[in-house]
Amino acid sequence: MRTIFDFGRMKIFPIRTMLIVALIVNYSCQPSNKIKCDKSADSLINTKAIELFDSTKIDKRLSLDTLQFNENMRGSLLDEKYKEGKSSLSYYKKFILKKDINQLRTIREKDTKSEIRYLGELRDLTINQCYHIVTNFKIIGIGTILSPRGQSEVAFINEKQDSLLIYSVNMPKDLPKFIENEVLYFQPNDSLLGISISGGLPPFLCVPKLGCYY
Repeated sequence: MRTIFDFGRMKIFPIRTMLIVALIVNYSCQPSNKIKCDKSADSLINTKAIELFDSTKIDKRLSLDTLQFNENMRGSLLDEKYKEGKSSLSYYKKFILKKDINQLRTIREKDTKSEIRYLGELRDLTINQCYHIVTNFKIIGIGTILSPRGQSEVAFINEKQDSLLIYSVNMPKDLPKFIENEVLYFQPNDSLLGISISGGLPPFLCVPKLGCYY
């Protein structure tokens, strides 16, 4: 085996080993254009999320549930929902930025105002899938009608960022608030409700205590 000798320190380094190490270091430093599921960032994300809420106002009782979906929930209704989401995919993708996790962004357009928050990544418990979660509270009719109407929705964008499902919720207070340890948290009233996803997403997202969203 060819080797390089360091006579100053009397150490021997195989050339093959040095090449492998160099390749690994070079690959790990390559920039990525897309955010991928990265559990190593969970602790940082969780700290920022928890700081958003006043723990003194949250009831000590915490409800946790896992939404389990199976093949029986798939079909034409789900296919149609994916088709409906295609028109909004490019709009929501631009908010998937790690530096903006849990940061409120306000987008003003003609007669509308949108309050958007990227919550981060939520991994499915049973299938190899990760979802980017974006919430949006939009006020429509600003300056044109006496009573502008609100629209609240949460978008689940897949890991490849080539498809999404959008669920409309009743009120902005019903939107999810943050993600921690593969749990998506809501804050109904003064308590916390956490849900995990198992087996994929259905056409209706039914959250305990809050109801079903389509």
